[in-house]
Amino acid sequence: MLTPRQKFIKRIALPLALVVFFGLFVMDIFFVPSSSSSMLKLIGPSDMKISDDFSPRIDSEAAIVVRDGDNIIPFCTTLPGELWIFLLAAYLFLLFFNLFYDFEKSDSLHWFWESLYTLLALWGWYIWDTCHQNIWFPLYILKLGVIIYLVYLYLLYKQKEIQPLTDEDLENFEG
Repeated sequence: MLTPRQKFIKRIALPLALVVFFGLFVMDIFFVPSSSSSMLKLIGPSDMKISDDFSPRIDSEAAIVVRDGDNIIPFCTTLPGELWIFLLAAYLFLLFFNLFYDFEKSDSLHWFWESLYTLLALWGWYIWDTCHQNIWFPLYILKLGVIIYLVYLYLLYKQKEIQPLTDEDLENFEG
């Protein structure tokens, strides 16, 4: 049987949290900048003129280049986008596997390995994406992780609600 707190979580808090997190995916359209390397810019005749300002400038690409002897090394490095997508898929697979493997038999709440995987994914992004160009990766790790965990909690509470009564429960109920 569920306590009143668990009933509140199951009926109101979990669905409301799911709606909020799905809304956050829609907000990505407005707040996460798109990568400039994947966008095509058509150059017309009006774009071919020289600027009216003739003062010396350093553009953003030249500002992040370090010269090491005769080699020019970019200051910021990151992994390819396809690898970040693979890492996100691997994280989601591990999360699903740990939460839902033998789900029917588990009585305890799973949280340790799932939080460790999340922290490792965020730490890996921080280390391997020094320019933080792929800001979508930690956002999707957090949002998808929370959504999957909320679904897990909902199903866990639902499973506890419909579990058959044991002999011990019947003795406590009668006595």
